[in-house]
Amino acid sequence: MNELPNDPAKWNHRLKATLDLALGDGTAKHALAGSLLVGSVLVAINHGDMILDGLAPSVWKVLLTYAVPYCVMTYGAVTQQRIAARRAAARDG
Repeated sequence: MNELPNDPAKWNHRLKATLDLALGDGTAKHALAGSLLVGSVLVAINHGDMILDGLAPSVWKVLLTYAVPYCVMTYGAVTQQRIAARRAAARDG
């Protein structure tokens, strides 16, 4: 497992690299599409009875229901991209 850097400059570099992976190469777009699908299913499961009764579920709970799958998908994509980069670096050199 990689150790976290103690140097603030390394932290900044790692944060920028993580944001580049999370926001680039279609990662955010795919995570958004997946979270809309998964979030909608979860809203129907968790809040469907309230909605069918004509009541509105708590807005923050619905937002979290969509945000959690987005974060999980983004984290998984960034992790996979880092693993692939590490393997390519080890193979190449």
